[in-house]
Amino acid sequence: MKRIKKISKNRDSRKIKLILLSSIIFLCLSFLLVYNVLFLSNKVNTSSRVSSLKNYDGFGNGYKTAGWLNVSGTNIDYPIIYSMDSSLDYPVESEKYGWIANDQKNSKDMLFINGHNIFNLSSNPIRESNNFKRFEELMNYVYYDFAKEHQYFQYTRNGKDEIYKIFGIFFIKAIDINYFYNDGDIYDNLKEEYIEYALQNSFYNYDIDVSTNDQIVSLVTCTRFTDLQNGTDFVVAGRLLRDGEKMDDYKIVSNSDVYNKIKKIMKGVDNNE
Repeated sequence: MKRIKKISKNRDSRKIKLILLSSIIFLCLSFLLVYNVLFLSNKVNTSSRVSSLKNYDGFGNGYKTAGWLNVSGTNIDYPIIYSMDSSLDYPVESEKYGWIANDQKNSKDMLFINGHNIFNLSSNPIRESNNFKRFEELMNYVYYDFAKEHQYFQYTRNGKDEIYKIFGIFFIKAIDINYFYNDGDIYDNLKEEYIEYALQNSFYNYDIDVSTNDQIVSLVTCTRFTDLQNGTDFVVAGRLLRDGEKMDDYKIVSNSDVYNKIKKIMKGVDNNE
């Protein structure tokens, strides 16, 4: 009788251990699921674009390929080119490409990547459309929820995938942004001035440190969001993920005064162009 009781107790003990183990496994799996949904949803698709860049046939005569851009949450996932001849333009009728200025092709310090915006120019940007084949979906960053969920973009060049952490989103007059373009030999004072401009004019105040030691890449497209007469550019600026720095969440601490003005403009517009 005692032996039966002992066997019964052992079975009960095993059941309890099994239940505890199952509960721990369930909690771990639940945590991983929540982590992936809430924590990783804002990460860029970090699948390598090295092979995409290597296998790209090229844009055409007179153009060279500089890299491959992938912007999380958008359809921007294609090559970046530059023109070897200053007389060559970047045709708006061509799709799925962006470009850099020829004299920036070797720039590692501060790079500006441009793309056309043909169908998303108004003060109430559309989030997605079958017509969007260029940089139109970059305008999604005017929406707080999108900016909060998509904090990184990837630029592939020289056989390496680089991850950039967004630190500033802002408007700038097209004529003014040319002041910051360079031939790759950027001076610290100019770079510092650009970083300061980006931070002061950003729609969102990010909890992120940026310095002149960081490698900067900015994505630029045109818009008539704020000015129908004079050319205005929309810019998403990011810094390269530092050595040993993980691709973790960081906060949008607050919306800036600039963003409050933008919201008022958007509320006054009923239809997109």
